Amino acid sequence: MNNLRELALLTLIGFFPNLIYAQDVYKTVDEEGKVIFSDKPAQDSEKVEVEIKNIQPPLQTHTNAAKKSSAQEGPVRYSIALAAPAQGQRYGPAERRLTISAAVSPALKAGHYLEFYLSGRKVGGPGKSAKASVPLNIKMRGQKTASAKIVDTSGRVIASSGSATVYILPR
Repeated sequence: MNNLRELALLTLIGFFPNLIYAQDVYKTVDEEGKVIFSDKPAQDSEKVEVEIKNIQPPLQTHTNAAKKSSAQEGPVRYSIALAAPAQGQRYGPAERRLTISAAVSPALKAGHYLEFYLSGRKVGGPGKSAKASVPLNIKMRGQKTASAKIVDTSGRVIASSGSATVYILPR
């Protein structure tokens, strides 16, 4: 219990250093060897000198001239998810196109692009458009997997979406 009081007093001293200017601090060790700090002197207490140091870091100011370029900001953490097609969606004989679209947050930075894939084959991108439209043909029937990736100018993958399995029914 005394340790809790010590911690509380030291915390109070740390957060409110102006209190120290107004009062003296005294340290006492009780018969069990526990240290007690107080603002009132007790029998066998000793006055403690508390050194005040400014530990507050300087405030950071932001101006337009001080802003870093996007290349200096470090890596961007994107969130990318397929918006279409829906998991398990079926495309019948009358449908001629499959649209793959993605929701991306934050907005793509300069030099970052979207690519769209159907069963591992790139069908759209690289580009800034959030969707790709894929023409369906007779050879494409069966189960397919749609996905999207964010890539940089060198083709390095920055982020990938999950995938959605779709079914293209025979004509």
